[in-house]
Amino acid sequence: KILEALPDFIFIFDTNFFICDLLKSAEIQLLHSLEELVGADGRTIFSEDVSALYIESINQCLRSGKLIEIEYYLDARGSRHYFQARMVPFENNKVLALIHDISDRVKYMQELIDAKQKAETADKLKSAFLANMSHEIRTPINGILGMLQLTLMADDLQADYRDNLLTAKGCADNL
Repeated sequence: KILEALPDFIFIFDTNFFICDLLKSAEIQLLHSLEELVGADGRTIFSEDVSALYIESINQCLRSGKLIEIEYYLDARGSRHYFQARMVPFENNKVLALIHDISDRVKYMQELIDAKQKAETADKLKSAFLANMSHEIRTPINGILGMLQLTLMADDLQADYRDNLLTAKGCADNL
């Protein structure tokens, strides 16, 4: 009943990294067949790096008598699958490993990292754009302001022209 309720599966490894047993609910689909796994040398199932990580962790778990957690990936069926293993010492110098598929979590984390990088890139582009536009607007506005100020210095301007020029200068100052 406990196995039926677990979304995970359980491997039992010996000190030589052989798979002594595998416990799972009927609903869980494995990347390899049950017959292929039980009794197999873990090194034939896992990559060299993952096998080394498992062997080191099994030995550490048995020496310390404490829970050890590892995360790793497997490439199977044309895609990458990520797992977390929580190992505890088990009877007769074996280790019980509760394996949890964390592929969705890893995918979600990668999507967050990608989104963050895109947002940072967009922010840099926005800042560069604003700096450029500020420079591109400021240069001609300075010319316009200079000409407006020179024109406003004239003594013979009609009142309505002066008002229009002051309005234009105020707008240019604001811009």
